[in-house]
Amino acid sequence: MFTTNLFKYLLKYTSIHIFVLNNITNTLYNPLSICLIMKKITVLFGIILCSFFSVSAQCSAGEVQVTIDVDSDDWGSEIYWELLPLGNSCGSGSIFMGGNPSVGCNGGGDKVDPPGGYLNNTTTSEGPWCVTDGADYDIYFVDDFGDGGATFNVNIEGFPLYKFTGATTNERFTFTAEGPPARDISLEQITTYNFVETGDVAIRG
Repeated sequence: MFTTNLFKYLLKYTSIHIFVLNNITNTLYNPLSICLIMKKITVLFGIILCSFFSVSAQCSAGEVQVTIDVDSDDWGSEIYWELLPLGNSCGSGSIFMGGNPSVGCNGGGDKVDPPGGYLNNTTTSEGPWCVTDGADYDIYFVDDFGDGGATFNVNIEGFPLYKFTGATTNERFTFTAEGPPARDISLEQITTYNFVETGDVAIRG
């Protein structure tokens, strides 16, 4: 049943007709048919993988991809922030504006609690943006009440590299848009015992 459903899925979402589903059970017992099927499946998955990587590689040479996960507190509507080139004033050359626009650049400490913006106690993923590799950027944070409450987790090329937490009315956080350095690492030996108990096991080497 699992094998039948798998091939139904492949046929439904691709234009590659490997075999007729009505005869799938008999076909699977034919060694020659199995070889032909596996060959075509290999080609199919190769096409899918190539398509995935071509879609994911969005940034041009000299750029890196940045996303920011914003954690709100009990008062998500108080949060406003902007992603800016280094040193830019809030509202000037903004790459992105997030949170509650009713707070805006000048609403820090107003304590009016306007509706809108982020939900309370949630994580919102913003981005991605393609920015200049190695350049510095600012997160400018504004809090309506003036007591902070937003945490910004900056991911560069998919790696969580910076974490900033707002604590006052207006704050600026700076990060460098640069991924982690490449490491040429290889595993030479594992010293963990061959036989271990079921559960979480630390691999040592």
